[in-house]
Amino acid sequence: MDIHLPAQALQLTVRTQMKNIIAVLMLAAALALSLQAQDKSTPKSASTKQPTKPEDLSVYYKSWEPSEIKKCNTYSGQRWLLICDADDLNWPESLYRQVGRNAGSGLSESESYENAFTHTRANSKHFLVGFSEQPWPAPHEGRKLALWKCTKTTKISCKLMGRE
Repeated sequence: MDIHLPAQALQLTVRTQMKNIIAVLMLAAALALSLQAQDKSTPKSASTKQPTKPEDLSVYYKSWEPSEIKKCNTYSGQRWLLICDADDLNWPESLYRQVGRNAGSGLSESESYENAFTHTRANSKHFLVGFSEQPWPAPHEGRKLALWKCTKTTKISCKLMGRE
């Protein structure tokens, strides 16, 4: 069965299709311009690869000899806190020993860490600290940490070793 449309109906169909194509192209162009304008007007968040300006932080550590390089950690959800010597099991007040004691007393893992963070913050010293990159990891789920090699002079400078 052949369907024959009059020439005038075919012209209307072609015209309608052309109008639709032009409308879609105009909409796509407007959307592209809008996204480009939004990208320029919205400040980008600080790149994780850019050094940070030194900030006043609570720094928790056992002791720190001149020119000693320390292994330190920053944790998601614990902004303004740098914890060094966290894994020194010979130091009864190290973060991991505190977490272990808290867990041994029946606290959950989350409660154990929160209590240990509260203790470290209360017993820390304040220093200007600069990092080679954004220091606080963004958690996707659970607690995340970043590992740093830090040196102390008049301020503390930390270079990223890795992220968990």
